[in-house]
Amino acid sequence: INGLCGAAPFSSIMYISVNWFPLKEQLVVAGIIISCVNVGVAVPFILGPSLLPEPNATSTSLVRAIGLINDMAEGYNYNGSLRWYLVIQGACMVLCLVFTLIYFPSRPRYAPTATAVTARLDIKEGV
Repeated sequence: INGLCGAAPFSSIMYISVNWFPLKEQLVVAGIIISCVNVGVAVPFILGPSLLPEPNATSTSLVRAIGLINDMAEGYNYNGSLRWYLVIQGACMVLCLVFTLIYFPSRPRYAPTATAVTARLDIKEGV
């Protein structure tokens, strides 16, 4: 399932690098974007546990994790910290989306390569 869902975002990386950057910079740009995606996936796993309180500091990590799941299932809200953590994370994503939709044009004013101005085929014709 991850492979099916990941095809569209990762194909857009090459689309952005071809349309926005010269040939010599395209691979570097693609590598930077992929690295940023991986950092964006890793940061919540590191930041999240430091922002939420532990359910029982004397138990082992597995017991604490199971206790966290049980407390979440019972509706315990950790004084609202879990809810606010998710709200803040979602708000940051929506803010980035809004700024991207407002500012980011589909193409640069001047094409960096010949492939940037080449007409694209419809995806239905390719399938």
